[in-house]
Amino acid sequence: MGARLACLTGVCLGVAVPLGGCLAHPDFNGRDRLTDWTAYTLPARDFQAGVGLIGTGLDDIGASGRFEAGVVEGLQLGTNVVHDAFGIVNVAAKYAAPEVSRFTFAGGLGFKWTNPKVIWVLPRDQRDRLSDVNAFMVPVSVTASWAPLSWMGAHLRLGYTWLGIDGAVSSDDALFAGGGNEHDLYVQPTLTFYPLHGWAIVAGAQIPVYAYMEAGGQVATSPVPGVVVGGGAEAGRELDVRRKNTIYVATQLCWGKTNLRLSATYGLRVFEAQAGFLPAAEVFWRF
Repeated sequence: MGARLACLTGVCLGVAVPLGGCLAHPDFNGRDRLTDWTAYTLPARDFQAGVGLIGTGLDDIGASGRFEAGVVEGLQLGTNVVHDAFGIVNVAAKYAAPEVSRFTFAGGLGFKWTNPKVIWVLPRDQRDRLSDVNAFMVPVSVTASWAPLSWMGAHLRLGYTWLGIDGAVSSDDALFAGGGNEHDLYVQPTLTFYPLHGWAIVAGAQIPVYAYMEAGGQVATSPVPGVVVGGGAEAGRELDVRRKNTIYVATQLCWGKTNLRLSATYGLRVFEAQAGFLPAAEVFWRF
């Protein structure tokens, strides 16, 4: 009996010590506020780094290796190192205004670029054939955050995303050059709840307001030596994005400087296509 009691005591202490560190350290409605989905930024000289799988958005789809830094008070810079390593160069910046009466707002700007020639996992022949094709994404956002209660936060984001691809592809007897763009406008309300110190719950949706896609291209071919035949076309249309909302929920737990986030997204949209259920898990450290 004594041995069992000692064993149980050891297990309880093993759980209580890290949990105690968690309860004593993070304040999700204070200095340790969530920086995703919100207008908040990392304090100056604070860092976040971590790894995750599957992802819940275009920023972390597939795999994530977040690295974010509070450069100066209010300014945060970050990148997904895993995407960088696979040839998808990306950077994100956010600047938050000083908080007034538990209210603040922030502006965000990002940039992603890739070219098949730098995606080293592709076969060599595909990298060579598509080396003149460039794809990019430029997200811009304004987010407002309000903390009406010590255990709750309300956030609203107005966002615009520009997706584009352009370049040229040639074969033995033809050349195609062209590209396409999509322009997305959306609103994104989010609620955050903090039942206990070290525990956060997130629920929100990204609601498309307007989307427009345009594309154009030219093709030229030489059926016989000295003769070139070609043509081109351009077109654009508004995309039907009604009721194509993206819904997400997440829970985040903290043990000292270690954070575990489990999340799920339904309806992630690219053009007019939507993904189904996407689970995600991420572990990251804040220091």
